[in-house]
Amino acid sequence: MFESISSITNDHALSAATGSAFKDAIPSYENDGNENTTTRAGLRVRKISVIAALQHNLGIDVAGHLTDAPKFVAALNKILPTENALKADDLANLDNVVISMQPGSKEVLTDLAPDSKQQPIVDLHLRFTLTAQAGKTIGKQNVDRLVLEGLTKVKLTDYRRVDQSTLAATKTPAHVTIKGDKPKSATYATLTQALDGYFDITDPSFATTLFPIWNVDPTTDRPMFVDKASGEPVKHSLNSDQIDTLAAMYTGLDGKGWGDFGKARIKRAVQKVSFVASNPAGGPKSTKNGYEGNFDVTINFIQHWSWNKAPYTERAADFTLKNVPIRITFNK
Repeated sequence: MFESISSITNDHALSAATGSAFKDAIPSYENDGNENTTTRAGLRVRKISVIAALQHNLGIDVAGHLTDAPKFVAALNKILPTENALKADDLANLDNVVISMQPGSKEVLTDLAPDSKQQPIVDLHLRFTLTAQAGKTIGKQNVDRLVLEGLTKVKLTDYRRVDQSTLAATKTPAHVTIKGDKPKSATYATLTQALDGYFDITDPSFATTLFPIWNVDPTTDRPMFVDKASGEPVKHSLNSDQIDTLAAMYTGLDGKGWGDFGKARIKRAVQKVSFVASNPAGGPKSTKNGYEGNFDVTINFIQHWSWNKAPYTERAADFTLKNVPIRITFNK
């Protein structure tokens, strides 16, 4: 009944998006928690949450009554063949609309939408069942019940995005203090290992409940960190010292501030920071209490954040700051 998937553009996809970027939508704090009411791309999105968001965005109340027929008709016509297009007049005698999906599980709380860690638009088989008021008919077919169904595209709530084009590597050496004695000699390989270790967040002390969306391993799709006492997944994030250190490695394009990536966003978004030498030839420079060199710094995001600012595009998990000057000091 719907247009073929290949014929439906992303702009025409039905919207299950919610959040603060959308007028009159569900507040973002109700969408990003472990309660799984979220439709945020990258997270575990329940089909039932998608249905609720579709109802909201299509103007359907909890009784299935249309509160905004023009909005509903306009959205559905974008995915229907021209010959099957609806008109508001077709729905004059409508009683209710029920949105349903093909189940993937008998348990509604574990029946999830397709994985969205790379794309914020997913393919879902939807059914819209339109029922006329008692004794009346709807649609061109003059039937008491009209079913519109098929595989179609659905926009989830987009990733939280950071515009990497607003950032520039600092020109002033960023200072990293590492516990221990200064090695008598050091290579870029040993310094890279030390920097990676400085930003490692695997220890339980890095657990945070401030933004309780746990880190997911992209290769296994399983939680990266589990609380030993409760056995529950937990989020780990950079601590305040690490955040200050990372923020010192870049500025806004005017050399001030942090562009689109302030410290509060570091706390919420960063999952891993890793280093490679920008130019290994010649080795690092020795200083009084450490070494200095230039490094490419790769910042990896948690699964529902993206470095690409363009909305509804493929997720960019990593961004690399090039040729960052870093002064490493060793301190007992």
